[in-house]
Amino acid sequence: MTQGHLSKAKLAGILILSVLVLAGIVYSQDKLKAGIEAYKKGDYDQAIYLLNQHLSQVPYDYDGNFYLGNAYFQKKDWKEALRVYQKAYQKKAKPELLYQLGLTCIELGDLGQAAKYAEQGIKSKGTRSEIGQMNYLLARIQFQQKNYSEADKNLRMALAADPNNSSFYKLLGDVNYERNVPSLAISEYNQALKLDPSLAEELHYRLGRAYFLNRQFDEALAQYKLAIQQDSSFADAYLGLGNLYYWGNKFSEALWAYEQYLRLKPGDPSVLLNLGKMYFLSRQYDQAIEKLSSALSAKSDREGIYWLAQSYQETKKYTEAEKQYALYENLILESEPGYTWTKTDTEFWFKRGVTNFYIGDSISLDLSAKCFTKAAELDPGNSETYSYLGLIFYKQKKLPEAVDFFKRKIALDSSSYNTYTNLAYVYIENKKTDSAIWALEKSVELKPDNLKALGQLAWINMAELKNFEKSGYYYEKIIEVDSTDCEAKGYLGLSYLMQKKHAAAIPYLREAVKCKPDQEQFNLWLAQAFALTGQKENARQYYRRVLQINPNNKDAKDGLEMLEF
Repeated sequence: MTQGHLSKAKLAGILILSVLVLAGIVYSQDKLKAGIEAYKKGDYDQAIYLLNQHLSQVPYDYDGNFYLGNAYFQKKDWKEALRVYQKAYQKKAKPELLYQLGLTCIELGDLGQAAKYAEQGIKSKGTRSEIGQMNYLLARIQFQQKNYSEADKNLRMALAADPNNSSFYKLLGDVNYERNVPSLAISEYNQALKLDPSLAEELHYRLGRAYFLNRQFDEALAQYKLAIQQDSSFADAYLGLGNLYYWGNKFSEALWAYEQYLRLKPGDPSVLLNLGKMYFLSRQYDQAIEKLSSALSAKSDREGIYWLAQSYQETKKYTEAEKQYALYENLILESEPGYTWTKTDTEFWFKRGVTNFYIGDSISLDLSAKCFTKAAELDPGNSETYSYLGLIFYKQKKLPEAVDFFKRKIALDSSSYNTYTNLAYVYIENKKTDSAIWALEKSVELKPDNLKALGQLAWINMAELKNFEKSGYYYEKIIEVDSTDCEAKGYLGLSYLMQKKHAAAIPYLREAVKCKPDQEQFNLWLAQAFALTGQKENARQYYRRVLQINPNNKDAKDGLEMLEF
């Protein structure tokens, strides 16, 4: 074959190959289009089949992976959805994809990674509406983490971007309900309902809960009934209605509502468990203990044990609470050998720490320290953990450790006036007066009516520093906050006496003696104030009163003798 013939054959081969490649691309694009259409019609299995065929030709195509991830997401196959979304992510990090990645991580329980995707979306160059959605996603995550203040902030930003999004208002209502601000929750739920009446069933129920928490019982009753009108099989609405009737002492109506609930969720242990949980969430802790105990006597349940522990804790039955917390820990370790504690377990360790702190014996305090140390390890940003650790070590006389933990608390929350006060107690114990005064002054700066800190400042200046002008200043502040404080009036009088302001001392010492007529020192100081201002008859009267209280009081005897000259 000649050179010319070879060139023509080669060219023909290239043309044929190009046609085949083009045909493959066209075929693949057809599968992509058909897969997306199937997804939009809700035929997720067909969408998965077609999109996988498309991706066999173009593995990292953004649209193919995005819609395939969506199809898996709709089928609740979270792991596959995440795997496919991550392939799309390698191509482009669009806000729509970051949103879905965040939702998928939430479903998989990885709130930390979900938050990272949300934060990346917020910083992206998306539209105003898309950024609002990312703020909403971050708020959802923070809501699950019980970080309600941050969730509130992000929802406000989301609403600034899209003020007519009912989902934003609904979640904002949930945030305020959990923050125990039912009036705001009611407002947000009503706005969500106004924007999207299709949410009526769940929003009427949520409104019922919020009105109930706000002690607006007639409104709560109306909302629960509206929820049941929307769906006569809405079991939780009957339960809410039953709780409402119970609190109103309408026991026959409550029984009817509970029977409707049990008809929909027949009386097996899980129903009793749910009843116990609902009682706990509605702050009816004794009833929660009763229902949860009944449920657990029929069938052990790890979650139910945790709820029961919390119920005992809320009713200050701390020994019983610790038994349940210990059982909960054992069940976890037995059912999941090698279990690794994560940030989601922080609440358990924190609450168990609080329980043992209030039991208060030496063994319990050691266990409490162990629990709080574990909580701090899992969530170093939880400032309250360090506060409790500081208190434990203070009780155990481990003062350097107490100082360290109180300082850690302050580093995370510099507005905690109580922590400055507690730190001052440690410094006082350590005889570090200057440091104690600094901490107390910081506490008063943050909370000017902090009587504990004011009292300590007054006493240190009087008893240790002999700075009677300053002690008088702080006792005056105490009386401004609490005009009935008898001790403060007496010691303010003494402060004036020590400054040789004898006349100024008399009104305060009179008040102190009036509210504590048998207080030996107050009567003595008043007698001395009268003597030093030349009011001899009044002085004699109060010296004699001192001797009636304590016939051996030498100062009173000497004072009477001096008045005879």
